Amino acid sequence: MPRLPSILLLLLVSIVQYAHALEIPKSAEKPNVLFITIDDLNDWVSILDGHPQALTPNFERLAKRGINFTNAHCNVPVCSPSRTSFMTGVAPHNSWVLTNGDRVFDLHGKYLTLPELFTQNGYHVMGAGKLFHGSGNDYRAYFGIYGPGSGNQGGPFTQDELNTQNQNPTNIVNRGPGKLQAVLPMNGMPDVRRTERHRNNSFDWGPVNVSTDEMPDGQVNAWAIEQLKETHDKPFFLGVGYYRPHQPMFVPEKYFEPFPLDSIQLPDVLEEDLDDLSEYAQKLALYPLTSGSHDGVVEYNQWHAAVQGYLASVYFVDTLLGNLLDALDQSKYADNTLIVLFSDHGYHTGEKEHWGKMTGWQESTRVPMIVALPKSCKKSEFTGKRVDAPVSLVDVYPTLVDIINLTPPKHDLDGENLFEVIKNPESRVAITSVARGSYSIRSQDHRYILYFDGTEELYDKKTDPEEWHNLATDPDYQRVKKNLRKHIPADDHVTHYVRAGKWKAVIYNNREAELYEIVPGTGGGGGIGETSSVAENHPGILTKIVDYLDKNPTRTKRVILDIPDLEG
Repeated sequence: MPRLPSILLLLLVSIVQYAHALEIPKSAEKPNVLFITIDDLNDWVSILDGHPQALTPNFERLAKRGINFTNAHCNVPVCSPSRTSFMTGVAPHNSWVLTNGDRVFDLHGKYLTLPELFTQNGYHVMGAGKLFHGSGNDYRAYFGIYGPGSGNQGGPFTQDELNTQNQNPTNIVNRGPGKLQAVLPMNGMPDVRRTERHRNNSFDWGPVNVSTDEMPDGQVNAWAIEQLKETHDKPFFLGVGYYRPHQPMFVPEKYFEPFPLDSIQLPDVLEEDLDDLSEYAQKLALYPLTSGSHDGVVEYNQWHAAVQGYLASVYFVDTLLGNLLDALDQSKYADNTLIVLFSDHGYHTGEKEHWGKMTGWQESTRVPMIVALPKSCKKSEFTGKRVDAPVSLVDVYPTLVDIINLTPPKHDLDGENLFEVIKNPESRVAITSVARGSYSIRSQDHRYILYFDGTEELYDKKTDPEEWHNLATDPDYQRVKKNLRKHIPADDHVTHYVRAGKWKAVIYNNREAELYEIVPGTGGGGGIGETSSVAENHPGILTKIVDYLDKNPTRTKRVILDIPDLEG
């Protein structure tokens, strides 16, 4: 009998029909890993049916050779904490990396990141683009070799060209004949987020007269393809981080061509969608937090153009993905490379009158996720498989540890091997943290949101897939809500989450406290984005809140207080 390739023997997966139990692939001989992350990509890919005009044939191509997790969710719907969760395998409510003001680099080696884990397990670790969040200099040390970064806001403009103060009202970019030419902002909208300080205006979109190779993502892709052409003397981990469709949605002109502006379909919305939400939830929806405001998009008649820009950006990334898969298939590593692809979180395009992310709703939390075993496993029961059970990005780390048989890190992992989820999908939920003390729980059929102030939302996904009708107070759904609430993290180190007027306070067991102002804006503490506490700036506010709790003790962790004479 001819000897089968060792990788086939090690990774071939069979199904035991009688017991209905799947064998989980294990490997003693390490496969290569192609680790692909995408920024701000929601479910607008054809494999998830998120938008009927999405043009993503290469996502379909990858899904056909792997497992399409159709109910995957991020652990925090914003860049830094989301990337920390999948790079460490630690849930945000345990790492306490919850906003873009918190970074994995500030944990000082407390957790072993994925690239470090693969290095310790004998891999040649390479990366390019946006894999962590932050300056490229912060995380190049985590990799053996690092290629191009994501440029300024994903390119092609410099920071000075995107500077808000220069765009008063416009900034003309002209780098000479045949070079980059544009009038910024392309959408003609004022910057409602960056007015307090010298920053890029990223809430913009439009076609640019550059080639794919001139875009940072194109350069990242070209570099990764070159690595696949090289001869490596040990298994490799190759991380490829695409920046688009993250705003600003600038991509070369040809990617806009399949989406004529007069044929763009806007997302389905309900005019009174916010009427059954709490005051805090409405602020989360309406404030220009991670993007601009919906009122501004409508006022400047830019909704169709913004959707066009997002679709074009998704198509751009899909094309890059196709080129990368072609290079892998043509390389000597075609048969023994494991592929993992996902987005760090989603992105609203006007649903619930919101733009950007940092909400607990579907548009922010749901992401594409595909895991494709090496081609040697092409007869596997996992080829072209669709999995509808809820999973999350924190599951990626333990999955790679288990199926590649890596020596695990010393720190505890919060996720679960995705192949175990396939075996036992019952009662699974995906937990998403939305800043400090607010959580979104996604089960197979429902979404439950509990905010830091105790207000709630509940949606029946079978009858209300768009999450338009809040059933949190419906008597018929109280048992469902009670069961989902059991999955809310205890946060035992916190005694109280408090909303008092426009203020949010987090009181810890050791009597330390943080204070955030629930207002728009990214400066001065980040406003509702909670990038840094403003407790030192407003000691009187915090003192009044703590004193009130001392005089009016309550065992309820999440409270709304009406405190007389509260400043502000």
